[in-house]
Amino acid sequence: ARRARPGPMITFAILMSAAGALAPASAFAADAVERWNAAMTDWSAALPPPGLPPFVEARAYAMAHLALLDATRSALQRARANRPSADAAIAPAARDVLAVELGKFGGATAFDAIYAAELAAVPDGPAEDRGVAIGRAAAAAMLASRADENVYAALGAPYTPGTAPGEFQPTPPTNVVAGAGWGALRTFAVRDATQFRAPPPYRLQSLQYAMDLNEIKAFGAAGAAARSPTQTAIAFYWYENSSFAWNRIARTVAGGLSLEQHARLYAALNAAISDAYMTSLESKFRYRFWR
Repeated sequence: ARRARPGPMITFAILMSAAGALAPASAFAADAVERWNAAMTDWSAALPPPGLPPFVEARAYAMAHLALLDATRSALQRARANRPSADAAIAPAARDVLAVELGKFGGATAFDAIYAAELAAVPDGPAEDRGVAIGRAAAAAMLASRADENVYAALGAPYTPGTAPGEFQPTPPTNVVAGAGWGALRTFAVRDATQFRAPPPYRLQSLQYAMDLNEIKAFGAAGAAARSPTQTAIAFYWYENSSFAWNRIARTVAGGLSLEQHARLYAALNAAISDAYMTSLESKFRYRFWR
């Protein structure tokens, strides 16, 4: 039988382990890959509530980082005598993808300032020009590969809630269901969003469901005596969405890698996050089970 590939976050963990012992990033100056990664999450974090759905951010981050990886590799693989500037290749690869994908949600010019700053730091000349051309080509190829995907339709796909106990309903205060069609979009690393579909949820009448419900009530209530201060701190730590948390963790621990290694790391990470969102949303709307 064919062996299933590891899940997206497992794949990322393997890649992190393969990189060897990683030094704290604070010991090293941020390179172009990390500066763009920080710019992406900083822009999203500064949006007024409720911000973008995290799965929208994750998909845009993945596309930008994959284009950035392609541009970085293309620049570094050229002969040294005519080697393009990798930093100049990275800038349009990231900016052009983000301008289109986040431009759908108001971010069309959000990255123009970092784009100008990154290119201003590269000496003018043929190396810069060749790098920019490579980056633009990488971005165009990434955008073309996803041009047939309708993000708006996936985000606003119709959902008719059921009325039986256990069937998912829109929740206050917005009472909006978002992402009902997200699982139909193409994944980046896994075969499709059904490859690691979650198992069916417990029956409401089952012992497992009763035990889980009582555990959540005991530990999740405000001021719950069963919950330790450490558990409360952990809950607050993981409160934000995965795109913010995991990219920040990566920037904290991934010091000392080469530019290409950084590009590969962040491409793998963000592809994994996006695939995990697509997979979980596909499972959620297949089973239509309440939270």
